[in-house]
Amino acid sequence: MNSTVHTGSEFKYCLRNVTEEDSDYIFELRTDSHNAKFINDTRRDVHDSWMKKYLSESQDYYFAIVGKNNGETTGFVSLYNIGNQAAEWGRWVVDKNPIAAIESLILIHDFGFKLGVKRIYSKTKSDNLKVVGLHRNLPYSSITELEEDSSNFVISTILSEDFPNFTKVIMKRLRYN
Repeated sequence: MNSTVHTGSEFKYCLRNVTEEDSDYIFELRTDSHNAKFINDTRRDVHDSWMKKYLSESQDYYFAIVGKNNGETTGFVSLYNIGNQAAEWGRWVVDKNPIAAIESLILIHDFGFKLGVKRIYSKTKSDNLKVVGLHRNLPYSSITELEEDSSNFVISTILSEDFPNFTKVIMKRLRYN
């Protein structure tokens, strides 16, 4: 789905729509040896087919995380499975840039809540200890565990009414206020 660039005024990064030109970098990040173990298997032909279909007909929102000062793309994040006032965020892959990762976390939630969504959740593989640890250290409304298709996941959920405090805690940790 098409949308505009989203940014926080004090942020170093913003979100812009993914384009066909991003496909190679998305594939590179998704197949990186560190990232690949937490992402569904990605073959080049499957990735190319998915990107083509996504860009032509998707009802999801897929963003590049871009540096405001240099225009450099450092990662990607998405909001999808939108319905019944809920949405899932994910497809989150960032090139070893913790500030871009944290800012994109706020930006994707802010975007979703501005769409009118009331609940946003992520589903993270339990063995992705770095992301699960991050989520457990943030004031999510709830964190639960789920077993699905012989895999274990951690579901981290934020409700729209809890988002201001969620943002405040992150901004304080980033020392933006």
